[in-house]
Amino acid sequence: SKMIQVSLFSNNSFISLEAELRSICHLYFPHIPELLIYQIKWSEKKQKRTLASCNIYKKIINVSNCLNYPEYFHLLPPLIYHEICHAVVGVKVGNRGRRIIHGADFKKLERAHPDMHLLEEFIKTGGWAKAVRSHRAKQRWKKIKSTLKILGIR
Repeated sequence: SKMIQVSLFSNNSFISLEAELRSICHLYFPHIPELLIYQIKWSEKKQKRTLASCNIYKKIINVSNCLNYPEYFHLLPPLIYHEICHAVVGVKVGNRGRRIIHGADFKKLERAHPDMHLLEEFIKTGGWAKAVRSHRAKQRWKKIKSTLKILGIR
């Protein structure tokens, strides 16, 4: 069974990671239908450095839940595209036996997405670090509110 995770917010905006992934696969890689077996979900891990990851063996993409807010939804298409590029290129091994994660083939394919510059700019200008701090602050506040409610204070 496919995992579909939808995020709902009070202003009724939402995003379906599954729909985003399918859209990207159909738009950019219609000649590789096996990409549609990939699952995608919000990661529950406390992320600090990783925006998303693609496990080509388990066929799953994890997206940091730090990006699960409407202000970051515009970054999801290039981010998901980046991750699916890993599936397309596969694992390459250099002449020293080390894995090549973002090699020349990967970079060439990645540049095909028209909004990749938005994701790169977001990372370079500290947007990712800000998103992590903001998410953690929101999580702490949620925990405080929950505790106050249990105590009958609020």
